[in-house]
Amino acid sequence: MYVDELDTPAVLIDLDRMEQNMRRLKAYCQRARLQLRPHTKTHKIPELAKRQIAAGAHGITVAKIGEARVMVEAGLKDLLVAYPIVSEPKADQLARLAEIARIAVSLDSTEAIRFIGRYAAKRRVRIGIFIEVDVGFHRCGCSLLPKPCLSRLKYFAHRRWNSAASCFIRGICWLCVPSSSRCCAR
Repeated sequence: MYVDELDTPAVLIDLDRMEQNMRRLKAYCQRARLQLRPHTKTHKIPELAKRQIAAGAHGITVAKIGEARVMVEAGLKDLLVAYPIVSEPKADQLARLAEIARIAVSLDSTEAIRFIGRYAAKRRVRIGIFIEVDVGFHRCGCSLLPKPCLSRLKYFAHRRWNSAASCFIRGICWLCVPSSSRCCAR
């Protein structure tokens, strides 16, 4: 079969290039002492996520709960949900996933921690929290200027629901864009 005979949409992958990229990224992360957690938004394919884990990724990142469910059902066990959970039904779904996988979520509000903490305690699971910080793009995240924002989030993350530490801070995340297009082109 030729490429022009494929029905679209179709995923075409240069496996050699993909594996070379994974090796280069692994080497970079090792040098920089970073734990790689690639986002699956470019492929959304569990088999490719498994290859990323086999190539040294610490875990994977997904955008939302539905994507996390697909990855967990495919056998992946360490996920970060990148977009904040802002409703009780989503918090319940997140806690259900945490029963069978190591789950973390990035967020920037005390309300989200309340939802997540309540459902995590109900199911007696722990959910990791990455506090999302706004570094000037004003897209999402806590501003670093008002210190009460971070202290509030820390307070709620360490609060105990039903005598179980349901949420715990795993880190801080932010989006940083290189200042020159030359950096992006590498």
